[in-house]
Amino acid sequence: MSVDNKEGFYSFRGDANALGGFIEEPMRREIQTLVPVSLPAVGGFTTARSEAFSLDNLVRCRSAHTLVSGRVERDRISVLATSVVEGLNILDAIEAERVVARLSIEILKGQKLRVSTVGSYFLGLRLAGHHRGDLDNCIDPDKASSGHVVQIPEVGRVILGALFVTDSYAQLVSIRAELGCPVKGKITVNCTGGGGVHE
Repeated sequence: MSVDNKEGFYSFRGDANALGGFIEEPMRREIQTLVPVSLPAVGGFTTARSEAFSLDNLVRCRSAHTLVSGRVERDRISVLATSVVEGLNILDAIEAERVVARLSIEILKGQKLRVSTVGSYFLGLRLAGHHRGDLDNCIDPDKASSGHVVQIPEVGRVILGALFVTDSYAQLVSIRAELGCPVKGKITVNCTGGGGVHE
């Protein structure tokens, strides 16, 4: 669906989810995608919330919520995708009190996306028991992709603040965990994205 009026043609894309992925070893388990939301093509507002979640105590969180909105203002499309996870714990090695992904996108006719990650942050982030400082600098809206990569022995690779931008779509992932030995699998925390068409 779309909007076609005298001012032009608009079609929105916006989505968010708080947690998802899979475990391959020691047993095959899908991680339920937590509080997924998707924006209608005509824009609008949608939100979802979940209380405590746990997968065999390997992956757990205290609560999570997501929000996506989209609107047309004069000659531009605005999309906001937000995801929040509280009380995160992955294998007792990746922990955070609060993780927030806030992706703001503006689309002007004939121009590239304008992207902002202001409001995204990690509160009380600990990797293998070690606290990490302010990670806002790992998210650079001016780059096609960015993020901090941390290797944790006996856990795997953790990518913090991954931002991907194309001409028509942007995606922000707070945490991407690529788990190695002894537990293998892939998990994302706070996946937000958006874009659209303006003609």
